[in-house]
Amino acid sequence: MEPINEEFRRNLIGQLVPEPGRLERYRQEMTQMLEKNEQGLRRERRWTIVLWLYGVALMTAYLLVSGFYHPTPERSWMAGLAGIAGVLLYGAIMIVRVLVNQARIELLKELKQIELHVLELDERLRSRA
Repeated sequence: MEPINEEFRRNLIGQLVPEPGRLERYRQEMTQMLEKNEQGLRRERRWTIVLWLYGVALMTAYLLVSGFYHPTPERSWMAGLAGIAGVLLYGAIMIVRVLVNQARIELLKELKQIELHVLELDERLRSRA
């Protein structure tokens, strides 16, 4: 059973290794991909901030309007708290989404750096042989 695993490992590694001489092109493609992911993350972060501010403004307006249309304090507080809970829940979900995507991109960046380092070492070994 051991030779099958070794053969599978060699085939898998052979598929991942770019052809010799194309390492520089591969590095550029990885750099472009990582920059594109980071731009997407920055855009998502901006939109999250904008939506959070919109939610706070909407929540404030909701509290003011609920105070005018519900003359009793209990109804006004109930409506206001419902609006606050909805906005805060939505904002928390958006922030968690941004944090998860940020962690994913950082992990991808680290993995690609390790992969490039391994490929550079492999190319050095091939050039010596």
